[in-house]
Formats: sequence, C-alpha cells, structure tokens
Amino acid sequence: MKTYVAHLSNFNLSDGIYYSSKDNYKSINKFSGLKEFESLDHKDTLIVLLPSMLVGSFPFKSNEKLSQQVNLANFISDIDSDIPSDVSQNEFLIYKNNGFVVNKKHYKSLNNDLSQLRCKILLFPDYFINLEHGKNRITELNERFLFSYEDGTGTSIDKNSVAQYIDFVKRHRINYEPDVFVSDKVIFEQLSDFNQKKLFKLDETSVEAVSKLNNFYKFDFSIKNLFKKLSFTKFELYACLGLLVLSLLLPFFIIFQNNSQAQTYESEILNIFQKIDKNTKNVVTPKIQIDQLINQIPTSNQNYQSQDSLDLNNLDFLMNIGEKYIQSAELNLADNIARIDIKNMPESQYMILKNVSSNFNVIIASDNTQALNGLVNGDILLNLEK
Repeated sequence: MKTYVAHLSNFNLSDGIYYSSKDNYKSINKFSGLKEFESLDHKDTLIVLLPSMLVGSFPFKSNEKLSQQVNLANFISDIDSDIPSDVSQNEFLIYKNNGFVVNKKHYKSLNNDLSQLRCKILLFPDYFINLEHGKNRITELNERFLFSYEDGTGTSIDKNSVAQYIDFVKRHRINYEPDVFVSDKVIFEQLSDFNQKKLFKLDETSVEAVSKLNNFYKFDFSIKNLFKKLSFTKFELYACLGLLVLSLLLPFFIIFQNNSQAQTYESEILNIFQKIDKNTKNVVTPKIQIDQLINQIPTSNQNYQSQDSLDLNNLDFLMNIGEKYIQSAELNLADNIARIDIKNMPESQYMILKNVSSNFNVIIASDNTQALNGLVNGDILLNLEK
C-alpha cells in the first residue's frame, strides 16, 4: 500500500508535482494530468491538494440541533454578500466550525476526474497540509506560501504577493503572530518579525495528520466511473451488464408468466364447467357455481334405459371432466368395478370429479391418490351401479 501527495499548481487543476511514500516523500515528481495516477490500485491512497486560492474559507458554527441542509442554507445566507460570483455558480461545504466555497464547475470537473481512478482519494485545500487549529502558520510548499489561521480558515499566495498580503493580514488580524515554515531567503527576510520555525517537512507524520481532516472529495457516480473504480475486466463488465439487464427484465417476465398462468387457470376452469354444463358462459365464484351444477344433476339413474345391465355410459362424465389426465382404465364386468389411473390432474378438477360421481351412479370405493403442488396422481377404484 502506497500513498501519494499531489499538489495541483494551476487553475486547470491538471498539472503539478507529487510525492510518494516509496521514498518517504523526498523526491519531487512532476505530472501532467491526473491520468498519470491510473496505475494506482485500490490499496493505494492519493492525497490531492487543491490550491487554496480557489477555495473561499469562512468561520461558521453549525447548529447541531438543525439539519445539514438548514445549516448550509444559513451559511450561504451569511456569506452571500462576501462572494463575487453568483450563488448558483458555487459549491458550498460545511465541516465542523468552517464553511467553504468552491467554484462549482472546477469542483465537479475535478471530482469527475478523480472518480475515474481506482485508488482511495482524499481532497483538501493545500493549506490543510500544515493546519493546526488555534495556531497561525505560514508554510512554504512548492514555491507557494500557505497561510493557515487559528480559526481553521486559510489561503495560498504566490511569492510575488506575500509582502502585500502580509500587510493586509496585519491590518485585519490583531496581534497576528504566525509560526513561519519558510526556506526562501527573500520571503524569510520579509517575515523576520515573526516567530521562526524549522523548515516544513512533508513526511509520514504530516501526511497522517492531514488524512484525518475533512475530505472534500465526492465520488461522481456514473456507470463508467463505477466500473473503473471496481477495476472490472471486459468479461466481468459484460457479466455485470447482463445481470443488470436481467434484474430489470426479470420482474416483467415474472408478471407476464403469472398472468399467463392465471389466464390458463381461468380457461381450464371454464372448460371444466362447460363440459358439465354447456350453458356456462363465465365462472365468477367457482364453489357456488359447482354446488348449483351438482344440484341440477339427476340424483338417480332414471335417465338410463335399463337397471338390469351395466351401462358404461356412466363413465362418460370421467371422459368429459378429465380425459387427458386418465392414463389407463381397467374394467371388471363381473364385479362391476373399474380401476382408473390418474396422472397430474389439477386438484380442483379432481374435487369436481369426486363431488359429481355419485350422481352418475358411480361410487368411489377406494381412493389411492395423492395431491402435491396442486396436482393429483394415483388410482381410484370405482363401483358401477346397475
């Protein structure tokens, strides 16, 4: 796991220099574009220092009893007159006792570029690198001079503007006595009135300290950035896209299948009723309509011409109700019995068969069927009355 510190040096937020933990941040390396960090993997960390001149910082005490949105609105209202550009052109952030203003176009563009990298991202104003609350400091880093103040605010100034900015600070900050971390001889002379400290050294301690501060980075969510962040291979990418499409289409398929099965069920129920009573046009309440049909079926064998001989027409109702579910039938004319083998007959249909059998002078003497998942399988033994 390696850590890199990249200090952006221009308004385009693309070029700059970087340091690496590989040599304890000793070597200065130039980069042109954040794409140079695409080789970093998810185990690495990239700390990006944003030029503080592009970040407006203000003291602001958040009210813990109010929501983040309300505090943000209050902050914007407080500083509205202090920012030169329109509110809609800026991004506003609140962290602890400070509020920050960043140009929205630059901020979103930078976040989008950083979101395409696979490594962990930390984004800070560059004056954070030597920030300590309660202390005023002037720090030299990469030919820029970082002013951090005791209230958590700060900025960065180029070499030619330091003397003029110092005069401005002295007029507006009473008893301003910063600690100075500067090596440039000219600037050092200009700051001779202040406390002199040893030179600022970027090392593991300073990097760890800044890493604990509030991160300005916001992942710019998009499918492209997400896949880059996760480092998918082409196969994994296509597989994820396939699963995504499947997850979107699956609910529609299930609904279609359920509707199809419901239509089939309704059609089969109507078909059963029509085999019993051809005048049936619609099935609304199956149970009530079954009872009505049973009551209409003759209760004796008066429709048959002879009671002295076996009439196989008694079995016609079996054919009408469930012919396609009867696998085989064995007739014993001597004992007036029949064994019927049933396979995968809908349970509702089988119950109709049992309920109406006696009305056709057929008695189910033995029922060796089992119902499983709405389907009936097995055999029944029928007594055929003369």
